[in-house]
Amino acid sequence: MGGSFAGATIGFIVLLVLTPTLIYLVNFFGSGERALFAVWALVLVAGGAVTREDTLKSFLSVGLGLALGLIGMQPNVGTFRYTLNLHELWGGLKIIWIVLAVFAIPQLFLMATMRSGFRELAGTKREPIPFVSIYTGAAKVIVKKWQLLLRSSLAGVFVGIMPGIGSTTASWVGYSAARSASREKEKFGKGTPDGVMGAESASNACEVGAIIPLLSLGIPGSAAAAIMLGAFILAGLAPGPGLYVTHGPQMWTIMFGIGLSAVVFTMLAYPFIKGAQWLSHLPIPALIGAIGALCMLGAYVDGGSTFGNMTVLAIGVATVLAGLLGIRPAPLLIGFILGPVIETELIRAYQIGGFARFTKPTSLLILAIILVTLFFSIRSYLRGRKGGREPLPGEPAEEKPEVRKLAAGFVKDMLLVLLVVVLSLLLLAGTANYPALASIWVYFVTGVFILLPALLLLIRNLRIAPAAVAWIKSRNREKLFAINRQKFLDQLVVFLFFVIFIATMTTLGYVVSTFLFVLLVMLYFKLKPIRSLIMAFGVAGGMYVVKTVFQLYVPTGIWNI
Repeated sequence: MGGSFAGATIGFIVLLVLTPTLIYLVNFFGSGERALFAVWALVLVAGGAVTREDTLKSFLSVGLGLALGLIGMQPNVGTFRYTLNLHELWGGLKIIWIVLAVFAIPQLFLMATMRSGFRELAGTKREPIPFVSIYTGAAKVIVKKWQLLLRSSLAGVFVGIMPGIGSTTASWVGYSAARSASREKEKFGKGTPDGVMGAESASNACEVGAIIPLLSLGIPGSAAAAIMLGAFILAGLAPGPGLYVTHGPQMWTIMFGIGLSAVVFTMLAYPFIKGAQWLSHLPIPALIGAIGALCMLGAYVDGGSTFGNMTVLAIGVATVLAGLLGIRPAPLLIGFILGPVIETELIRAYQIGGFARFTKPTSLLILAIILVTLFFSIRSYLRGRKGGREPLPGEPAEEKPEVRKLAAGFVKDMLLVLLVVVLSLLLLAGTANYPALASIWVYFVTGVFILLPALLLLIRNLRIAPAAVAWIKSRNREKLFAINRQKFLDQLVVFLFFVIFIATMTTLGYVVSTFLFVLLVMLYFKLKPIRSLIMAFGVAGGMYVVKTVFQLYVPTGIWNI
C-alpha cells in the first residue's frame, strides 16, 4: 500500500507541474505539429518498441480503429463516408458504443465460459489484518524506502506519458529501477518487498502520468485515458491547449480532481475491499445479467434507439473473433479516437498553408522522432523474431510439440490477412465518389496501417508455411484448434439472449427486458428457479432506480415501466 500511495502522490505532483508547462509549449504549435504529435502517439501505440507486443498486429489493431473512425461526416469538407445510407451513422460511431463493444461485451462472453465462476474463492478464508497496522506499516515503508519509491515512481510517470505503453511495462521499469539501485540484487526475483514496491509505485504513477498528454495535447496515454477523452467529448470539452485557455479554472479543478482521486482512492482502497468481497460470492450468470443490462442501457441512451444496441453487440462479437486472431482492443480504441483528430488537423493545416506547413523546423523534428520510433520498433521486432526457432519441414511432429501451435498460428494469420485485405478493398472502393480531401486520409490509413502490416505478416508466415501446411495435411484438421464445444455453446446462447433483449426492448420496455434477460441467463446456467427470480427482480429493480434517478430516456413498453 505504501508503494501505491507514493506512486499516486508523486504522479499527482508531476501532473500539476508538467501539464501547464506542456500546454505553454504546445501553444506555439500549429495544426500540422499537433497532427504529427498524434501520429507519433499512434506509432508508439502500434510500434510495441517497449511493450514487446506483436508489432504487426498492433499496427493492424490501430488500423482497424482508424477505419472505424472513418465512418460518418468528414468535418473539413462535409462528405459522408461509409454510412450505408443510415442516418444514425451520419455523426459517426459513438465513443461509448466502441468502449462497450471492445471492452465490456467481450468480457461478458468470456465470463460465459467460466461455469465454475468464483466457487473456489467463495470457500477461501483469509486471516484478517488489523486496520490500523495497514496505515502505520505503509507510513514506515514510505519513510524508510523513500529513495526507491521516488525513483520508481518517476520512471512510472515517464512511461505513462508515452502513449500506449501501459502500466504493465511501467511495473517492469519500476522493478528494474529498484533493482539497479539496490545493494542486494540477488534477492530480486525471490519475492523481495523492494521489488514489489518498485513495481507498484511505478504502476500507480503511470496511470496518473497517462493523463498528462491527454490534458496538454489531447492525446490519451492509455486505454483508461482514452475512455476519459470520450467522456470529455461527450461533455462538450476538447482536452488540449484550447481547454486551458477557455476553461482555465475548470482545467485546474480537473487536474486536482484526477490527482486527488488517485491518492485518496489508494488510501481508502483497503476499507472498501472487505465491503466489495461479496462480489466474489455472486454467481457469474448474475454478473453477466447485470453488466449486460448496463451495457444495453448505455448503448441506448447515447444513441436514442436500438440501433446503438445492435451496433454494440455486432462490434462486440467482431471484437471477440478478432481477438482470436491477435487484434488488441486498447490500440483499436486509441486509433478510433485519434483518427478523426489527426485527419481534421492535417487537412486544416494543408488548407491554410499547403505542404509548406509540414516543412517547418518543429514539424521536421516531430517527423524525425516518428521515424526514429519506427526504426526502434522494427529493430525490436526483428530481434524478437530472431530469438525463436522455427520447425523444419522434415521434422517429425512427435518430436516438435509446438508445431501444432505454429500451424494454428499460421492459419489464423492467413485468415487475418485475408480479412483485412478485403476490408481495405472495400474502403478504397468507397472513395470513388469522395472528394480528394475526403479520400487522402483513407488512402493513408489503408496503406500504412492495414495493407503494409498485412503484407509483412504474410511475408513473415511464408517462412513457416511449408512446415505448417505439411502438419495440417498429415494430421486431423479438427485437432488444429482446441475448440471447447460447451464453451462455444454457452457463448452462442448468451449472444441469442442479447438478441432477445434488443428485440423486445421497444415492445416490453427496458426494465421488463432486463428482467427477462437476467432470468434467461441464470436459468440457462442451471441456477435454482427461486434464486433466479429473486436476482432477476433485483437487477431489473436496480435498473429502474438508475433510469429514474438519472432521468434517462429508455423504452417503457406496453406496461409503461
